[in-house]
Amino acid sequence: MLWLVAEVALTLPLATPARCDAPVNISFDQDFDPFYQEQVHALLRQAEAIIPQAYNRITKAWHLDYQGLRHPLLVQFKETPSQTLRRLEVAYLQTDGAGDQIRFTLVVDLGAYLQDPTEDLHVILTHEMAHAILHDYVLGPKASAIPTWFDEGMAQSVTRQGQDQVRQDAKELRASGRPLFLCDLTAPVDEFAHGPFNFGCYSEYYLAVQRLLHLGGPKALDKILPGLRDGKPLVDLIHEITKLDWASFQKDAARYTETVLTASR
Repeated sequence: MLWLVAEVALTLPLATPARCDAPVNISFDQDFDPFYQEQVHALLRQAEAIIPQAYNRITKAWHLDYQGLRHPLLVQFKETPSQTLRRLEVAYLQTDGAGDQIRFTLVVDLGAYLQDPTEDLHVILTHEMAHAILHDYVLGPKASAIPTWFDEGMAQSVTRQGQDQVRQDAKELRASGRPLFLCDLTAPVDEFAHGPFNFGCYSEYYLAVQRLLHLGGPKALDKILPGLRDGKPLVDLIHEITKLDWASFQKDAARYTETVLTASR
């Protein structure tokens, strides 16, 4: 299948977690609603084992050599207030503060998770840890913004999530017979067209990142991540490593995405 060509040594197999110490600056919130005491205790035990493995897995895949986060990260399991009966985000990363006072909170929404406890906690936590590590590494006084498509594409690349989403979207596209309508990588969130948080665009975000890393070669991240930290816009970094301007890269990524998602038609 063509999407297997897209993998650029980022997706590592998930291992069964063994308990080990959390990396520097990562802690687990022990203050939670007593109503969920049994559930949270069990989830915390799993998280304490998964988080260090996720950290090691991601830093290895991204060639990052540092022992712990620069900014503190708190892992929480709590019920997040929702205006609807159905919650859409099982987990999310929250950033607070500024300058030297930046801190992260990785929140697993118990209300969302307990609606479907079969969701893979390894994948959920690894995905959110990818966001945390990416932002922790890039954040600084000169840092350039991390575009959503790159942020989400990178997070999907450290588990099987991106591959699974591509396979699912390709299957649904074949079954529906409808034409493929591609997302604009730089468009704002459009809940009507693509669902809350542009969830419908995630396979395209993933494939765009895979295409970028394929064009940039094995050392692409060694240039992109420090470049973002030093204040270079991603569009300029893309040009440096692929020789394509932003418009040309978008067209190339769109062609690649269309080829992958419609390969078996």
